[in-house]
Amino acid sequence: MAAERGSADGRADGRADGRADGRAGPAWPAVLLVALGLRGAWLGAPVFWHDEVYSRFFASGLQAEDWKPVLFRGEVMTAGGVLALQRSRPDRGWMDTARGLARDEPQHPPLYFLLLRLWAQRAGEGAAPLRALTVLLSLAGLPAIGWLLRELTGDRRTARIGVMLLAVSPFFVLYAREVREYALWTVWIMASSAALLRAIRKTGRASVQAEVRAWLLFSILTTISLYTSLSSATVILSHVAFLVFAVRPWRAVLAGGAALAGSGLCFLPWAIQVWRHRASFAASMAWSETITVPVVELLSTFILHLSRPVADLWAEPSGWEHAAVWTAAALSLAGVAGLRRLSPGVRWLPILLFVGPIGMFLAPDLLYGGIRSVSTRYMTPSLVAVVAGLAVWAARGAGWRRTALLSLVMAGSSLHAIRDPVVWTKGISRGLPEVARLVAASGEERAGGPALVVGNMEQHHPGNLLALCALLPPETGLQFLVPGVGYERPWAVPEGFGRVYLFSPIPPFVDLFVEGARPDTGRTATEIYRDTWMSLYRLDQRPGWIQPD
Repeated sequence: MAAERGSADGRADGRADGRADGRAGPAWPAVLLVALGLRGAWLGAPVFWHDEVYSRFFASGLQAEDWKPVLFRGEVMTAGGVLALQRSRPDRGWMDTARGLARDEPQHPPLYFLLLRLWAQRAGEGAAPLRALTVLLSLAGLPAIGWLLRELTGDRRTARIGVMLLAVSPFFVLYAREVREYALWTVWIMASSAALLRAIRKTGRASVQAEVRAWLLFSILTTISLYTSLSSATVILSHVAFLVFAVRPWRAVLAGGAALAGSGLCFLPWAIQVWRHRASFAASMAWSETITVPVVELLSTFILHLSRPVADLWAEPSGWEHAAVWTAAALSLAGVAGLRRLSPGVRWLPILLFVGPIGMFLAPDLLYGGIRSVSTRYMTPSLVAVVAGLAVWAARGAGWRRTALLSLVMAGSSLHAIRDPVVWTKGISRGLPEVARLVAASGEERAGGPALVVGNMEQHHPGNLLALCALLPPETGLQFLVPGVGYERPWAVPEGFGRVYLFSPIPPFVDLFVEGARPDTGRTATEIYRDTWMSLYRLDQRPGWIQPD
């Protein structure tokens, strides 16, 4: 049985490299405190962004039909009033959370959001309390990677090194600070993979009852993973490939197939919901296929992904930072190359975990276009394999010197990243603090009243506008235009406000205020902020304009 022999060989290699195991074990309370500190420090400081706003809505049991008709009717609301709309309602229950996800964003299974709902009822709905749940859930990843590395190597020292590296790895630290499901998904990636290796190891060597329990655990963890993220499909495909091409005897292959079939049956209720609401699924994921970028940019983004577990000091590197990115990516690739040192029976599992997301996301982008692979979070299985490989690489030779150096680089990078209120994980909302600063500054002038921000339904406006409200003075006006208003139908500037701003308006709306296009408006639009995802225009009175009779 190749897998069993490989696991045994791995334990033999581990003992050979782990002579200092007894005296070099890290202080586990210190590792836990460092992990908790990096994940929990300044937890409320980063901007509560687009995706996190939707997480709070779904956890509260609110659906798009509850808030979009209230907002997008052309009436002016205050920022404080919009924030009040985001609070949970006592008449909404658990099924409303699941129903809202199924109708609006079925690509997000309900497990994490149900846990978030339970947590919010006790801890509150602020940014820091909600993120605290993800912090605590992410800590389960420490024993999970330890278990995975024990199954891969049989070496306690390698497992301990892996725990230390995961505790300070910037990518995993940053996603442990998001009100999203990705940190919890990371736990199931590692735990289900470890459970698979354990079940294979027990097949033919333990009692029938022990074998059944081992495969049942693998099936349960896979099911939970599916109910946490649909991206678990990449992990399952890696597990299937490992079972078919790298595992003997066939008894283990058949048992693994039965376990995965059981997981599929358990996941069938949500799979049916995804099918029923496939139009919502397609609309929510359309961005990943309709937007295209050059191949060179895709490949450079992938290199940036590889650097994230080791060092993360940049969102869009430039100048000398490119050299740092390539150095960090080279270290990650050294970790992946280190996986070849594992015994033949187990090495293919982490290698397949690394390759799986590349085949599912990067390859289609290269062949057909799209930006599926641009989101680093979809590469999580690959980055788990990177950390596992780095632990194997660091455990050889002068293992603790390598581990100390890696840990210092990772911890320093994480400490730098968590202090940034607009860290790259905030994606399409990274410009919100600057937009809020510009709007609030005009409000301080008190030129005729508070500022007014006008938005519409295009692009990512709903989530970004909702997130912006938390950064603005409560009296700031917000007007959410319905489709057509300001484009096909006239739009009049509401009275009682000072400065008026257009938030990420589409060109037809901006064109109305360009000099000479609509002289009867009395205002011109001046762009004062722009990034990849959003823009802000200030409306100014035209000099010498006279109100027509």
